[in-house]
Amino acid sequence: MSILNFLFSFNGRINRSGWWFYLVCAPALHAFLVAMIQRTHNGSYSEFTPIFILLFLPLLHADIAICIKRLHDYEESGWFVLFGLIPILGWCYIIVVCGIPKGTDGDNRYGPPPQDIFK
Repeated sequence: MSILNFLFSFNGRINRSGWWFYLVCAPALHAFLVAMIQRTHNGSYSEFTPIFILLFLPLLHADIAICIKRLHDYEESGWFVLFGLIPILGWCYIIVVCGIPKGTDGDNRYGPPPQDIFK
């Protein structure tokens, strides 16, 4: 799976290790982008907001795509990602549902078993 497919496609499946890897790396990427934008604009938030929004939208899309592919790994609908819109309880639900269960063995209706990203 290519990095663009991993980040932006809603099709396919990813395993727990891929999801946890992204969950750990995504906040660091968000913080790095915010720090770089803020540094280039000398901390001026009036110029900072439009650029932040333009960079935030692709990252939000990647967050949703990763969660949907993780749900696909154990044959759940991607619509369950909408539980993440519920503050605190929804976030906990997404972390538990995406991070703990093992995916289905073999092929399922969403595709072949995911490859381990660390191989």
